[in-house]
Amino acid sequence: MLARFLTILFALPFLAQAAGTPEVRVYDVRTDDVIRVFAENSTGQTLAFKIELADIRNAKSIGWPTTVTKKCLAGDTVPLTTLFQNPGEPAATYSYKLDYSAAPRQADTTAPPAAEESGTVQAEPPKPAPHETLAITERFDPETPYRLPVPSGTRCFVGVGYNEGTHANRFALDFMMPEGSPVCAARDGLVIAASQEKDRKPPDSYGNFILVGHNDGTSALYADLLENSARVKIWQRVKAGDVIAASGDTVESRLPHLHFQVNGPFTVAEVKARNGCFSIPTKFDTAEAKGISIMDRAWYTAE
Repeated sequence: MLARFLTILFALPFLAQAAGTPEVRVYDVRTDDVIRVFAENSTGQTLAFKIELADIRNAKSIGWPTTVTKKCLAGDTVPLTTLFQNPGEPAATYSYKLDYSAAPRQADTTAPPAAEESGTVQAEPPKPAPHETLAITERFDPETPYRLPVPSGTRCFVGVGYNEGTHANRFALDFMMPEGSPVCAARDGLVIAASQEKDRKPPDSYGNFILVGHNDGTSALYADLLENSARVKIWQRVKAGDVIAASGDTVESRLPHLHFQVNGPFTVAEVKARNGCFSIPTKFDTAEAKGISIMDRAWYTAE
């Protein structure tokens, strides 16, 4: 089994690589006061990551874990954790220790661990992570309609609505659908975060998910997705109606469903002022009517 670790203090994304070992890139993406930490696996095998953040300066975790264990598929990127920049202070820095190893295949889970290979991790100078920046080119309008997150002509049932049950203090909707059903983008946007993992722990309580940013600063969360079903990658453009993944059942729930919510263009201070609520109610264009507020325990058909 391959195993390595490194400790780096950085304020910019970092590339870590050793000859003959997995090529792993750890970087953060900063949007306003949100600092999202990612790891990229450009090898041909699935890796298991464990990152421990320390010496965090000018930022807070605000409930997000500072020690995270994640699995990352070959050639994929996985979000590790999130920090929030302290207002009015210099750019945040932090140190981290990253351990990574080749994740065992399902059939090998009972086999004894292989001996670690020797080697020295060589760190290159910091460089920014290349990606498309989400440009805010539209003014936020709460009346902007979305399409239903299912293929055209599909009839779907809304099981749980806004601020109900597990959606307390959250404008979220659960679209009940069989596991493996296609999930479509509800609006044009840019994929800014995604996870292919099956087992997740709070505060990432959404199972596998895809987050799509929009040009007015809002973002749509598609969660409880089927493991390894994502058809898009981070920083990929999507159009409304594009199939982006398949629905799953990766959190504790009575029935498989798609969790859908739109997050407002709020700063951390604004979220606090809203008592922690960062989601917003949205309108939908359906085959039944245009620009409507859909209700729970009701059926709707996608245009």
